[in-house]
Amino acid sequence: MKKVLLTLLVVGMAITGFAQDMNDKKTKTITVNGKSEIEITPDIIYLNITLQEYQKDKNNKVDISTLEDQLTKAVQKAGIPAENLTISSVSGAQWWRKKKKDADFYASKEFRLKLSNLNKLNSILDGVEDAGITNVYISEVSSSKIEDYRMEAKVKALQAAKAKAKVMIEGIGEKLGAVQQVVDNNINVFQPAYNNGNVMIRGLSSINNTVADTNIDYRTIKVTADVSAVFAIQ
Repeated sequence: MKKVLLTLLVVGMAITGFAQDMNDKKTKTITVNGKSEIEITPDIIYLNITLQEYQKDKNNKVDISTLEDQLTKAVQKAGIPAENLTISSVSGAQWWRKKKKDADFYASKEFRLKLSNLNKLNSILDGVEDAGITNVYISEVSSSKIEDYRMEAKVKALQAAKAKAKVMIEGIGEKLGAVQQVVDNNINVFQPAYNNGNVMIRGLSSINNTVADTNIDYRTIKVTADVSAVFAIQ
């Protein structure tokens, strides 16, 4: 009986010693941050176009239905899908009634047009009477591959973290091991900021602000990523 107890005691001491040895050889690590930024040329551009009735001469008013028809046909002629043009808002009190009783009343409509670039914008606007266009501006830009760019930014951020860790470790004569942990801190998509929140292209607002015509730089979208990574030290 004493021999059995002695054997168990020896085994227990061996296991304890092994665990102690494992703790002493715990993997050394280094934790670093990595960041990346990708600039994207937008291929989805939303424009807001405001049309308003106007008095062509003393006896003739160009109504909103005429201007809307001109814009619709111009968009169709440019080869842009009809669903890309939608009505954003309608303004003017009692715009749906006959307006003969109030010669000073001018209804207006704001349209939202989705484009992949601005190449055809001039030809579209040329299809509408200039006097009927009160405002044209870029309200939003995006990319059809934005999710792909998000993933690319994350990968580049992790690569930057690894490169940083490698330089630091090799600087003290050590070797970098495998990655142990990765934490995705954040990823942001920054829309370009324009003066007054919009880029005026044509219309009364653009005239007042002396902004150029459609040959404008609608700038790039920036996708940034930030990760924290833990690497083993060999």
